[in-house]
Amino acid sequence: MRLASRERLGFYPLPPPEAERIRRFLAFPDKQCCALDPCVRDGAAFAKIASDRKVLRYGVELDAGRVEQARSNGIDVMHGNCFDVQ
Repeated sequence: MRLASRERLGFYPLPPPEAERIRRFLAFPDKQCCALDPCVRDGAAFAKIASDRKVLRYGVELDAGRVEQARSNGIDVMHGNCFDVQ
C-alpha cells in the first residue's frame, strides 16, 4: 500500500452522485428495518443510501475520527474491525 493510502487508512469516500445512484436501486420495506455498513467511513454515503426514516443505520469503522463523523450523520457506529465484531 502506498504511503498516502496508509495515512488515510485506505479511505476514499464514495462520491455523492454514486451514493444517490445506489439509493435509486434499493427498495426498503414499508415497516422499520435495519441496514449495516461494515466499513462505514465518515457515514456520508451510507446516510444518503439509507436515507429513509424507517431505516435503522448501523456501521463499523476502524478510524476513531471517522467514527465520530459517522455518528454525527445519525449512524450507530462501533469502533473496530468488521471481522472482529459479533
